[in-house]
Amino acid sequence: MSTLPAARLKTTTVDWQKIIRGMDMFELPDDFGWTQMSPLIQERSSCSAFTLDGRIWVVGGKRGNGDDADMEVFDPLSGLWTLVKNPFSCSGQVFAALDNGRIYAFGGDPIGMKMPTSVEEYDIHTGGLRKLTPMPVGCWHPAVAATADGRIYLMGGYVAPASTIDTVQEYNTLTDKWTLRRSMLSRRFDFAAATGADGKIYAAGGVRHDGSETMAALEIFNPITNSWVTRAPMPTPRRCLALAAVAGNRILAIGGLHSCSGVNIVEEYDPERNTWTATTPMPTGRWSLASAVMGNMVFVAGGYHRPGACIPGNPNVVTLCCVEKGIFEPTP
Repeated sequence: MSTLPAARLKTTTVDWQKIIRGMDMFELPDDFGWTQMSPLIQERSSCSAFTLDGRIWVVGGKRGNGDDADMEVFDPLSGLWTLVKNPFSCSGQVFAALDNGRIYAFGGDPIGMKMPTSVEEYDIHTGGLRKLTPMPVGCWHPAVAATADGRIYLMGGYVAPASTIDTVQEYNTLTDKWTLRRSMLSRRFDFAAATGADGKIYAAGGVRHDGSETMAALEIFNPITNSWVTRAPMPTPRRCLALAAVAGNRILAIGGLHSCSGVNIVEEYDPERNTWTATTPMPTGRWSLASAVMGNMVFVAGGYHRPGACIPGNPNVVTLCCVEKGIFEPTP
């Protein structure tokens, strides 16, 4: 656990922020500090996390024994996690969420040579689940990002038996229709994506299409112009990372797998300057993690962790239930 800087008095913080931070009438100095939170009830990897109705939802993923994990909801007022039975019908789905209180699940693990194309919508208020129009292209481990106009984008991914795609599939939640958009500039999977405050989608890291290289490449998609551009790559190449869009239209690249090790590296991208800056590492190195943003707080949950070296015959990997919270203050 990292040591936090000394707190200073600040009287403008609203009540719910004070409660969440457990720092009544105090706020951290302008820095990025990390603390441990209450752990998940179920350990998991390859999950997703969202902020919905003032709570953190952790969805999907696999437990250490290979079983599908249930959903978990964190209430910042009580500081407790609550289990919600997994309602989805497939394993290995990817997820997106919108402010309408609905979570969308796409695809799943390959079944033989078949790539599932199912799409499901879960209503967090009613608990109802319904099937929607299937994906045009079934794929595994695409990156996912949602935009404020109710559209969800699936990008790249892996297709059995041994192919990686650059396809971009747009799902309109208002019309239940799919549209194929301009393809990515590179084929990849196990990368991450996030929608910035500017409405553009940032996609970083992953594995090159032939599996020969872990990537640092950053590509940015403009849904309005239907175009991609390449920008400065991350300083640290990695796969299975998390991206988080935070205040000031900054993008955080968090954790990931690099050279067979889960890293705790956090790097911040400034789109205006097209530069990356190393910021305070999270306490626990991990990959296949989830991240969610609430105000100026970044939550990371689950993932894999290797506590020592990778030994032949013993990968030395554990599945995590630990959750860490970072307080983010934008760089001037």
